[in-house]
Amino acid sequence: ADEMERPSRRRRLLPLTPRCALALALSLASLVATSNLTRRHPRIAEGLSRPPVSAAGSTQQTAAGAGAAGAATSAAPPAGGAAAAGEGRGEMRKMRVLCLHGYTQSAKSFSARTGAIRKACKSLVDFYYVDAPHAADAEWLEKQGMRRGENESILAWWNMEDRSSRPSIAVEYTGAKHSLQCLKEHIEAKGPFDGILGFSQGAAAASLLCASHPSAFRFAILVSGFVPRDPEVAAVLERARPVQLRSLHVWGENDTLVTNDRSSELVEFFANDSAETHAHPGGHFVPSGANFRKRLKEFLEQQQAT
Repeated sequence: ADEMERPSRRRRLLPLTPRCALALALSLASLVATSNLTRRHPRIAEGLSRPPVSAAGSTQQTAAGAGAAGAATSAAPPAGGAAAAGEGRGEMRKMRVLCLHGYTQSAKSFSARTGAIRKACKSLVDFYYVDAPHAADAEWLEKQGMRRGENESILAWWNMEDRSSRPSIAVEYTGAKHSLQCLKEHIEAKGPFDGILGFSQGAAAASLLCASHPSAFRFAILVSGFVPRDPEVAAVLERARPVQLRSLHVWGENDTLVTNDRSSELVEFFANDSAETHAHPGGHFVPSGANFRKRLKEFLEQQQAT
């Protein structure tokens, strides 16, 4: 009777909400699945019992892996030669252009003199400057009153047998064949390249390279270029006439070293339907004014689109 009169201490169970019921069901299902999995695969049970790896250790391993992958990526050339990694994602790749300096210049000095056009075209092109294999003739330099500065290279793609002559009008060259061979080897080692840019004697050398190695480039930019006067060297151009690649020929209207008719003559050795010209109001130099930068960029954009 006493027990019957004692108030009940049983707790009332509250009904589960739908959200709680769902969470409970998922937890039970997970426990059942884990139990079944560990019974069938004992090694998984061992792995579940091990202490977790620290976050710091995981980060270090990832960083080390990323470093190794980065080194491999930077060391290995992109697939397809000059194609950039972004090409596979539909991005326009930057083109590679080989640059040949003029007589008594060097890769370093030519790079400095073309900084404005490099900056204007940096989204389109990477420029690669290369030194000529010969020193410019010391006797000729002395007659011209030219002196080499400290740590300055004064180079040539070829020299003249007649030291009383200017490079652009000399009729007998020494070293031209060797320079072409060196350039071909450079292309094989460092290429492929999309185009070539040359100034003065470098433009003449570039035209010879396009004629003798037609698969090396898709286009050429020749500034103050000329047809070599040495018959044996000029024959390289003559045999390939017309040179089949897109070309932009540039000259200064007031150039007295390589006159306009000499540069116009070089145009005739290239295919008429793909040769373009641009005259600037200056003299014997690579122009850097707004008009030429615009013209050059338009030409390069056309080449990138083809």
